[in-house]
Amino acid sequence: MNRLELEVQKSLYKVINELKRAKNKDKIELLSNSAESLLEFITQEQLDVKIPKEYEFEISKAYDDINVKKYKSKLYSNIDDMLKYDFRLANIGDYFSKKYDIKNQKNNINTYLSDNEIIMLSLGFLDYYDKDIKDFFKNMANGERIILDRIDDSYDGLTYFSNAYINPYCIINHTNTILDVSTIIHEVIHAYIFEKTKYQTTKQKKQDDLNNLHETYSLFIELVVIEYLKQINFSKNDLNTLSTEYDIGLIDSLKGIYNILNNSDILDEELFYNYQLHTAYGYGKVLGYHFLDMYKQNKKATKDTLLRFMTESSMHDKIYMLSHYGLTLDKVTSKKTLKRYVGNHLN
Repeated sequence: MNRLELEVQKSLYKVINELKRAKNKDKIELLSNSAESLLEFITQEQLDVKIPKEYEFEISKAYDDINVKKYKSKLYSNIDDMLKYDFRLANIGDYFSKKYDIKNQKNNINTYLSDNEIIMLSLGFLDYYDKDIKDFFKNMANGERIILDRIDDSYDGLTYFSNAYINPYCIINHTNTILDVSTIIHEVIHAYIFEKTKYQTTKQKKQDDLNNLHETYSLFIELVVIEYLKQINFSKNDLNTLSTEYDIGLIDSLKGIYNILNNSDILDEELFYNYQLHTAYGYGKVLGYHFLDMYKQNKKATKDTLLRFMTESSMHDKIYMLSHYGLTLDKVTSKKTLKRYVGNHLN
């Protein structure tokens, strides 16, 4: 066993032993989610970690009995508020998908970067952006919790996390291009926010599943990474291609919302999972552009606002969160505003 496998096994055994003793439903849900996250990580990375069958049973039973029932009850009670914004975003996605010729751009990013160059560029950006997040990144890297790997091309990176019981891990779909730098920063921001909120209870995180705002900071930071790389004169062709790829991802997500809302029953569990993925990326990117405008005016205030936004977004409903931070329905779902953002890259 290597260092990573030992740490993961230690974390898993701690969680499942506490799960067997837990009586409180909130704690059972918290522990079940932790264990499920670790098991997925072990499978994804093919780690040499032994999982006794009785533990697998305990985890899946607790997850099925507690988490799914609670999740469904939240879904039905919040569905009207959730859809208020989502329909507007869906229609914008339909409009943009018809207006622009959308083609994947990842294969057009040409500049080769070594592993060391990827890490140094990531450190350079975080030194420029936020020293505290830089130190957090260095601790993750030193603990072998940032993993450059060849994984499924359907996503660029993953962050495995849960709560106070588990250290987060970031897996990056390794391409040896500038995409790796952007993805590392994106995933480290997820891990950083998880670290800041790891002691929140399940009751405090009551809106986490439904708001779909958890990609906001990570997708904002991708835009700041591009601005930083422009300043240090990185390849203009690669940066333009990366910007285009991100805007294509935004339109694909908004179009995905449109397809599900107009052609499917989103209360179907499998469809709702896909719906969540689309809306998380859609909101994250749309709000990321709004926060980028704020960041250009006042960097420190915007960073402070974003941290509050992310730590509070699991505790309040979507309508409250957006209005509380001055993001009205018209502003968030403005076709004119989004056209200004994406029009520079898509023709």
